[in-house]
Amino acid sequence: MVWAFAHLLIALPLNLTIPRLEPRSVEPHSPKTPTGNRRRIRIDLLIVIFAVMFALEGFMVASVNTILPFLLTELGASVGVALFAAAILGPSQVLARVLLVALGKIMTPMRVAALAMLSHPAGVVLVLVFGIDALVPFVILQGIAVGLDPFIRGTLPLLLFGPEQFGERQGYIMMFSKIVVAFSPLLLTVIVLWNPVAGILTTMTMGLSAFLLLMALALVRRAKVAA
Repeated sequence: MVWAFAHLLIALPLNLTIPRLEPRSVEPHSPKTPTGNRRRIRIDLLIVIFAVMFALEGFMVASVNTILPFLLTELGASVGVALFAAAILGPSQVLARVLLVALGKIMTPMRVAALAMLSHPAGVVLVLVFGIDALVPFVILQGIAVGLDPFIRGTLPLLLFGPEQFGERQGYIMMFSKIVVAFSPLLLTVIVLWNPVAGILTTMTMGLSAFLLLMALALVRRAKVAA
């Protein structure tokens, strides 16, 4: 209720104060005109790889985030431990972004993406080895994956395709991911109800599969640079 009233009484009035600007007039024959001679985006193998990779990574991030306290209790944590561990998720996201800024010179988009996709699987390995004693590190690693997720979804397509028609291409790439993410909490809940370990193994597989596709993209980029 507090959040609802904050949106209505604070966010909405602030939104209404944003000045309304008239769109700039563009020359009819300008290359920036939406109806100009613009190449249509072709759905090629590279876009398909991006779409599947982000769908797998999105499943891993969104499904675990949505049912995290329930997942932790099913893995054997008490309600108190589950709530405490789930509360660490937000600060872990912030920590990931702080580290991204601090290590900006060495953290290329590919390295950041690799970290984002391997953090959750590493957490799952800790849970499989150490049981419920590793639930807090598991959540921290999940938070790192969540914190880096928005960064990689913007920088990786920009790195391989460049800025031309960026928004339109992103729409094609993210369409499949949005559908998968919408259904992922329900699917993971069904799996966890059947077997909690199978649930985290499923999300681990999603992350590792996304990482393999990232390696394929790295090879494509290396070939482009060489060419």
